Amino acid sequence: YVGEAGLAPGPAGGLSCDVCNQCDTVIAPSTKSHRALTAWGVRKPIITLPTGVDTVTFSERDPEAVEAFRRRFAIPRDARLLTFVGRLGLEKNVDALIDAMSFVRTPGARLLVVGDGPYREDLERHIAKDHVADRVPSTGYPGGVDLRADYPHYDLLFSAPTAHTPGRLPAHARATGIPPVPLR
Repeated sequence: YVGEAGLAPGPAGGLSCDVCNQCDTVIAPSTKSHRALTAWGVRKPIITLPTGVDTVTFSERDPEAVEAFRRRFAIPRDARLLTFVGRLGLEKNVDALIDAMSFVRTPGARLLVVGDGPYREDLERHIAKDHVADRVPSTGYPGGVDLRADYPHYDLLFSAPTAHTPGRLPAHARATGIPPVPLR
């Protein structure tokens, strides 16, 4: 979140380089991060090691829980549930996912936006402006709910980041058996 911290990419890279070069070994969560650290001048060994996922937690799919989840958000039983899960920041590019809904031809498909953040109100305006509120319900972060428990309710998990790595979403999706769909 270099831009949000008010840092230009150059100083942020320099700071990252300085910190990493004081370490014995650096762990990067993705090849994209590995390449960025190398480009910034990190001379210490860099190991790419994606963040681990508890596959048992993400793999359980209870049909009754799926029905309750869909009722809670007024999602029809037969609707395809295309989902974004994460912090709602500009760099997450959820706007592209909302725009893509105009091209989805699957009857009853919904884009469920699960999350909250500084860009939430802008996304709500975008949804209203495009008149897709019936196809793009937003859940926020439901209080007291373990988001990991909801993953099995989705049909596809989407990400479209412009300024960072996709994080754990692809690993969570694969552990759940849901196809992760990165848009770039």
